This record gives sequence, structure tokens and C-alpha cells, in this order.
Amino acid sequence: MTITNYTLSVDFEVWKAIQNKRPVEGFTENDVLREMLGLPARQAESVSFSAQSEQSRKRQHIHDLGGIDGALARIKAHLGVSALNNVSPRMRSGYTSPDGGTRVLLLFSRPYHSGSNYCWYSIYAYQKAFLATNTCHIGLFVKGESEGFVIPAEKMRKWYEVLPVSKKSHYGPYSHILIYRRGTDFYMRTKGGAPDICISGYAL
Repeated sequence: MTITNYTLSVDFEVWKAIQNKRPVEGFTENDVLREMLGLPARQAESVSFSAQSEQSRKRQHIHDLGGIDGALARIKAHLGVSALNNVSPRMRSGYTSPDGGTRVLLLFSRPYHSGSNYCWYSIYAYQKAFLATNTCHIGLFVKGESEGFVIPAEKMRKWYEVLPVSKKSHYGPYSHILIYRRGTDFYMRTKGGAPDICISGYAL
């Protein structure tokens, strides 16, 4: 039996938690909920709900939009490297130059709310470890928007301690990178009363 046009309303924290339990793009929100509820893997039938149609469909079509290729082209030109190759199918966000001297962690967000008021990324311990050696950078891009940032990992490492952290996740604790626009500048939100970090200088 297939149920269509079924709407499940969730708040932003719940939506983030569901997204973080998706190990690969093809593992849908429905698959996450089935696993959490102890249900068997889905067959051909599926349940569609608004969170998937609004958020996940754009996420799943990122390759069709040319987002990754476009972002990598801009990063290569910025860093002056000839190529950036994916390190492993298990770490789709990690890229290295042919000589291994440059590493890039490429993260995408979609704009939230009208006017792209803010965008959100998560960074896990294994991703931080990837950025701990060589000449490393983190690329933060927004799907469907022109904004993009390339921040040296050396600088990001200094900011880890002031970023909000969630401890419950399928992949362990993760830091939140929340970027918002104030006037013509972009800021990274911090926790504990620390001043938010202006990152406009790292925009491409």
C-alpha cells in the first residue's frame, strides 16, 4: 500500500537529527524513521512527507545542479591547484590535490527561511581529523546561491571551541556551523556569549 501526500510536521532540531542519521544520499528520511522505529527495510512502497519534498529533494539533486563541480572549480582557482579528487566514496566531502599537499572539506547547505537569512552545516570528529594535516581548507557553499567561503583549517581549528556542539548523533558529537548575513557581511554564530565571527573576508 502506498500513501501519498502525507505531511509530518517536525521542528528544525528534529529535522537536523534525521538528516544526520542519513549515511548516504539514497538513505531517505523514511529509512531513518523505519530504522529508529524497528521496522523492516522498506520495499517498493514509500511514504512521502513534506520535509523530504522541501529539503531532501534539493539535497539529492545537488549533482544535477552542478553544485559540486562548480564549487570545486572556484576552490581550485582560489587555491591555485590543478585538480581536487574525492578521497573515498565513504567520505564524499573530502578532496585532495594530486600531490596530496592540499586537502579540502567541501560542505553544502541549503538556504533557510526567505532571503537566505542563515545556513547550517555540521562537522564531525572524522572530518576535523581529515583537516588536521597538510594544507587544509574547509569550503562552505549554499546550494542555489552565489555565496561560497573557503576558510583555512588552521583558522577553523581555533574556532572549534566556540562553536555550538550536539553530542547525540549516529556518528558521534558534531559541531554546528551556522552562518547568517548581517547587512553586507556574513557571520558565524558562536556559543556562550562569545562574539560572532565575521567571515566575509573568506568569501569567494
